[in-house]
Amino acid sequence: MAINLEKHKSSLIAAWKDVLDEKTDTDWALFGYDGMTNDLKFVSKGNGGLLELIDDFNSGKIQYAFLKVDVPNGNISKYVLINWQGEGAPTVRKGTCANHVKHVMQFFSGFHLTMHARTEDDLDEKLILDKLSKAGSSVGYKSTKSEELPPSGPIGTAYQKVNPVQEINSKERDQFWMKEEQEEKKRVEAERKRREEEKRKAEEDVRRRDELEAERRAKAESVKSEASAAGVVSAGEAQRRQRSQEARQLIGSTAAARAMFEQHTAQGQMARSNSNVPEKPVRSSVIAQRINAF
Repeated sequence: MAINLEKHKSSLIAAWKDVLDEKTDTDWALFGYDGMTNDLKFVSKGNGGLLELIDDFNSGKIQYAFLKVDVPNGNISKYVLINWQGEGAPTVRKGTCANHVKHVMQFFSGFHLTMHARTEDDLDEKLILDKLSKAGSSVGYKSTKSEELPPSGPIGTAYQKVNPVQEINSKERDQFWMKEEQEEKKRVEAERKRREEEKRKAEEDVRRRDELEAERRAKAESVKSEASAAGVVSAGEAQRRQRSQEARQLIGSTAAARAMFEQHTAQGQMARSNSNVPEKPVRSSVIAQRINAF
């Protein structure tokens, strides 16, 4: 399918002229396709030179750039048209867009050099400067012979001879591209679901770890509380036993004291009893002695 340069023609030309204008600081403009269509549109522009432009290239897309380069020891600026075919772009898309390059070259005239690149390594600044120094001052302009290339947009109702093989190949190519696009959508959807599932599992793992940690802490607190309660009971029991022993000792000592007291009391009473017995009168002894004397 032919490239469509008419839909966004005004913005395409405006960006291209902005780079060509020596009064502006703009030194590059980037163009790309509108979604999966063949409509070329303006993407971005800047004044940071080749390095800034490289940062804007997309490795998964087909894009075109118009770059202004100031050649050392040169009196005028020179321009480079870059055909960027990202190495990550679908192969079928690359094949389709390969037929668009000549139309883009006609549309963006005024360049001194055309560069084809797939990676950043293909856009070495020294290589570009070397090629520009050999390119001279000649620039690329639009062809004045319209019959050399087919028109880029709709061609109206002019009759053209149908080539069956070309038509079949075109349909097969379109069907294949549609299939590739559907497969890509499925892949993206599967990738999205996979990421969501991984996120869900990660959140579930975190939740389980938090629950286990909470359970472990609760168990530790319970054990600690039980140990504390057991300590209090043991201390109370020990105190009770100590008091019981002290009471027994006190009772024992009291019994001993009582026994001793009773013993002493009994001896005292016996002593007093003995002391209360009256002694025999001395008189009878004296009389007996007298009798014996006679």
